[in-house]
Amino acid sequence: MNWEVPTMRSKTSSFKGGGFSRTLLGKNLTRFWPLWAVYTAAWLIMGPLMQLMLLSGASAQGRTQQRLAADAAGQLLNVGTKGGLWMGVIFGCLFAMALFSYLCSPRATGLMHAFPIRREGLFVTNYLSGVAAFLGADVLTLALTAAVQGAAGVLVWKNLLIWFACAAGMMLFFYSFAVFCAMFTGQLLAIPAFYVALNGLAAGVNTLVQSFASAFLYGYTGGGTPAWVRWLTPAWKLGRDVNTNSTWSSRLDTNINYRVEGLESVAVYAAAGLAFAALALLVCRVRRSETAGDTVTVGWAGKLFRVGVSVCCALSLGQGLYYLIWNQLSRGGNSLTGILACMVFLGLVGYFAAEMLLRKSFRVFRSSWKGAAAVTAALLIFGACVRADVTGVVARVPAASDIRTLIVSVGGQNYCSAGIRDPELIEKFREVHRAVIGERETMQQREKRSYAADADQQNSWITLEYQLKNGSSVRRNYEIYYTPDEVKDAGTAISKLAELVTEPAFQRANLLGTFLEQQGRITGGEMSFTAYRPSGSGAYGDYAAFDAAAAQQLYDALCADIDQGHFGVNQFDQDRWDQETYSNNLTLYYSIPGREADGGGKEMDSINVEFSVRCTNLRAALEKTGALNGAVLETYAQRDAWNGKAPAEAETHAVIGGADGPTEILVD
Repeated sequence: MNWEVPTMRSKTSSFKGGGFSRTLLGKNLTRFWPLWAVYTAAWLIMGPLMQLMLLSGASAQGRTQQRLAADAAGQLLNVGTKGGLWMGVIFGCLFAMALFSYLCSPRATGLMHAFPIRREGLFVTNYLSGVAAFLGADVLTLALTAAVQGAAGVLVWKNLLIWFACAAGMMLFFYSFAVFCAMFTGQLLAIPAFYVALNGLAAGVNTLVQSFASAFLYGYTGGGTPAWVRWLTPAWKLGRDVNTNSTWSSRLDTNINYRVEGLESVAVYAAAGLAFAALALLVCRVRRSETAGDTVTVGWAGKLFRVGVSVCCALSLGQGLYYLIWNQLSRGGNSLTGILACMVFLGLVGYFAAEMLLRKSFRVFRSSWKGAAAVTAALLIFGACVRADVTGVVARVPAASDIRTLIVSVGGQNYCSAGIRDPELIEKFREVHRAVIGERETMQQREKRSYAADADQQNSWITLEYQLKNGSSVRRNYEIYYTPDEVKDAGTAISKLAELVTEPAFQRANLLGTFLEQQGRITGGEMSFTAYRPSGSGAYGDYAAFDAAAAQQLYDALCADIDQGHFGVNQFDQDRWDQETYSNNLTLYYSIPGREADGGGKEMDSINVEFSVRCTNLRAALEKTGALNGAVLETYAQRDAWNGKAPAEAETHAVIGGADGPTEILVD
């Protein structure tokens, strides 16, 4: 007798592309309906409801159809760009946590993997459940918003489609990336932890490495944010790139011609989202069911987890510990030994903590000392390489042909800042830059002496930010310590800088840069002065205002003084600054063509000038136009000497500088 044992064939879905299950899709949509409802409600509030409130009722009264259309477009596109970003960041993670939460429970994992559906089909069904949920909500929002705008007669399908592209594209990326993160852990709360950490990892490590380097590389304060770091920080990149711009209309009294920039970035990240979904599927295929509940579920990812936690702890907590404790014990300079000791200590703490999480045991020291030793060696090598400046950061001065714009800020007795594109002037600042680097050792020695309050030593600073043609930037900041005699010594960096700040091209950019770029029109001005009470009981601040004609004459005189090199002469001489610079502040107001004034009728912007007795053209114009109007024109030294007491000669005085120094005259 032949006995045949009946067999049962495992069944999969008839869909041959991976075992997609309509039944599971329906279960997901009904099981997690509260989450889908919250997502949908948020969009319905930000979309059709806000449009309805804008386009009807009291909000719409008194506004023309053109203005309503412009305001509706602006509100919709702003919500699509900024609102879409945050909706994607938040709900992308929540969707992934809900749909793949079964991977965090051994029982649920075993049950789901026992169903007659291949693992690929299970992943695809769960993933598409999230896609269907957010696309359904977006389509519903689109339809209702279109209905509201159509009823109000302001429907523009282009704007609606742009809104949809931003909302759906950014949600697709962040949801897919969260699903990718979920494949590497078996703990539910670890999913958002990995998601947040990996979203900001590149920017965080970049900042921490630059912070470490700035402590030991002369003049280095960070190299900005490279393009690849921005791309690896999705929320930051999209937040910077995807924006709504518009044009102001004085006739409609609102912004018009709304347009969205950065749609290319949305497209790139949407495509990256599909790539992350494909990678997540590959990880899902090799992920073992018994790893449910583990912190990290993939072997090679566990090694990266140990090293990543260790390095991040070393760079962040290690540097924090150093600056909190070690650096407070000494003055002048940083200690490489001290900061490396703190970094190694916290790096080892992070490494063993990660090992304990992975092994679920405190007995990890004996078995993991080799990895800890490797991390320690890597940190020490990293510190030594930075200290030795193996990449040549300190000596780097960008080539003139690579520079698009140079932004210069100079501190001293006054603050000067200018954006420069003139090749000749850029070359002069490059020469100053090389001179400062050449005096590196001297400056560092003087910096240590500055803590001893060396009376013969003064200091200023210069910041150079080279914006390069390839889109990157190089930024350096230097403290310059000098003696008064060195300002006149032609061979020193401070003398080169002192000469350069008097250059008419630099001072025009410093004092008039924004005004010239915007092609402004002078509309008026005022000057601060010290007014004295007739009783002589003290002084108080006041202003003298003058009209556009007088302000234009003062502006022309200001330009003449700039061209004759009268500004910046006392930048690095405190005594001459106090003796020759007026404490009165001249302000010239200007308007911009096409934007004459804001809603309140006030001037759009202003030029603020501190000037000295050397500015003969400006002083003559002040007398000629009567702009002083009886005000006291006094230097800082005279103001301090009077100490709030009225001059004995008269109730109102003006101090006008002559060729031999400032003199005091009576104003009629």
